[in-house]
Formats: sequence, C-alpha cells, structure tokens
Amino acid sequence: MSPSNEGSQPPAADMGRVLRRNMLTADPVEAGLAPTREFPRVYGVLMDWPVGGGDIATVASLADGNASLYTTASFGIIGGFAYEAVRENAIEFVRIAERHFNEAVPAETFDYPPSDRVRFYLLTFEGVRFLDVEAALLQDDHALTELFHQAQRVLTELRRIEQSGESDEGEGGTDPDWRGAPGYVNCMLTAMSEGLSRVIELNADLGVPILRDLAGDDAGLRQWIDEQNFDYEELSAKDVIALLKASASIGGLPFLSHNGELATIDIRKDGRRAARVFDLTIGPFGKTARIELAPEDDPRVIALQKEADERDGGRNS
Repeated sequence: MSPSNEGSQPPAADMGRVLRRNMLTADPVEAGLAPTREFPRVYGVLMDWPVGGGDIATVASLADGNASLYTTASFGIIGGFAYEAVRENAIEFVRIAERHFNEAVPAETFDYPPSDRVRFYLLTFEGVRFLDVEAALLQDDHALTELFHQAQRVLTELRRIEQSGESDEGEGGTDPDWRGAPGYVNCMLTAMSEGLSRVIELNADLGVPILRDLAGDDAGLRQWIDEQNFDYEELSAKDVIALLKASASIGGLPFLSHNGELATIDIRKDGRRAARVFDLTIGPFGKTARIELAPEDDPRVIALQKEADERDGGRNS
C-alpha cells in the first residue's frame, strides 16, 4: 500500500497546499516537540478528505491541541488552538491516531488521495506514516471509522470559528471569537500584504497595534480594517504572539529567540494570486514578536509565485 504517483498531482500552489506540505515535512525537534508518555510515537495527524468538485479538505491536528483546516481551494482556517473545544478534540484526534501507529506504513510521498478514498498521515518521531481507506467503508464499522469521526469533530469546531450571524449581536453580526486573536492576525497579515506596513512589532506587555492608524492615507484599507470591529482594549498581544508562533510551528527552548516564516497566497481583487512570505522573530518567553513582509524579489516569494502562476495556467504572469 503506497500513495499514488506524485507526478499526477499539481504542484503545491495555494496557501492550503503550502501549509499542508510544511506540516508534513516539518522537523519535530526544530518545532520543539518530543515524545511524551501520552504521545510516545505520534505527535500529529492529518486527514485528507475529498469533498467533491475536485477539492480536498485536510484536517490537521497536533498533540499540543493546535488544529487547522487546509483545502485545495482558497478556504482555510488556522489558529484553532485558541479555542478549548478545538484543542480538546484535536488532542483526542492525535490520541486515536497513536493507536494506529503499527498498522500505518511509511510514506515516501505526500500525495492527495483519489476522489473515492480518505487518507490519514501520521506525523511520528520516526517519520511520516499513512493509512488509506475507501471513503464508503468509513460509514460502516471499519477500523478507521473512529479516527474519521474524530476528524469530523475537529472540523466541526473549526467551522464554528468561521460562523457568523449567530452571535449576541443578532443576525448578521460578527462572531466574537473571530474578532479575537485569530481575526486580528488574519487582518494584520492581509493588511500588510495590501501595503499597511512592511514590519510590525508586538510586545506582550503592551496593547496590540491599532491597525487603522498604520493605514496612512489609504481610505479603502482603513475602511476594511474598521469593518472588522476589533475591540483593541480586549485584544491580548500575548495571545496574538502565541498564535503567530503556533501558526509558524516555532518551538525550541523558551528563553531563546526563535525565527520562523509563514507563506500565504492572497487572492487579489482582480482575481490574481499573489505570493507572500512573512518572516517571524519570536523573542524569549514569547514576550515580543517581529513580523516582516519579505520583498517580492525574495527567492522564496519568487518560487511560491511561480507555483501559483503554474496553478493558474500562467494567467498571473
């Protein structure tokens, strides 16, 4: 049993594909992860689940409770660790995956599954392993049904982060959770891509930067930021720094500074895909963070943009 030929799969291009690839190829030691009594072999798990229309959803969880949703389309959710229900279900997802270590086999490539199959990638301290099953069998009492159902629970909790219109503000309101750290990080990175600032610094002992004040004379950008309805007095710079650190899989000894990066693909107003790479520096004990947008001539940005252009048939060039 082995994944299908990598040559039939298009190159990783959009944000979801890039983040999925980064998680599958990450070094757990560099990320500050080590075997524990509860998780001696498996520290994370990804489920690739075809959802129709040629798209695939990837539900990813780590033993620390971090969870994300990546897709082969433009939609995705990161930063789930900020929510207790997500953390609890993510940890249980990894806990169940740990029990399937022996039946999983080493993965030489990280292809997406065919449209009629579901694939689980187990992130282990001995390398990535995988399990593959016909999607139809998961509706019965299959050995992997429990793992599949737990992934669905993680997905359900992640979707609640994105829900709107059911908040205390009534129909049409914005989910209060999305106005917290996850929403702020999303807005900050998007606004930086649109010219807000090339560098933003955070200090856990101070309030978060008021993004509107950094927008200068760009009335459109200021209006978009205002529409996010952030309560800056309630936002915690410490939570924002922790979210950035987790999203970039930055680990290591807490009393040292650590560097990482976030790669994204922005969909511009004209429909073009624009590659972005953000360099992160997290200070000792997560007290400070520096986010810098890499220039367009950075080799990493050029390579990511090339993949995006190939994905779109060259219409960005």
